[in-house]
Amino acid sequence: MSEPSFLHFCRRARQEQIAAINATSEAAADAHRRLCTLHAEMACAIAGRSRRARGLIAAVA
Repeated sequence: MSEPSFLHFCRRARQEQIAAINATSEAAADAHRRLCTLHAEMACAIAGRSRRARGLIAAVA
């Protein structure tokens, strides 16, 4: 059995880099979805409050 070539290691390194980028992108997309959901929930909660309460909440945020 022959030893792996330099090109083999380059390909493996590139595959590992792509896998890391994809994992990071998926994690970022998931975090963005959760944040959007949270913002939507906050907007619904704030919409049900009085104008004064909404102003106070906006001032704190």
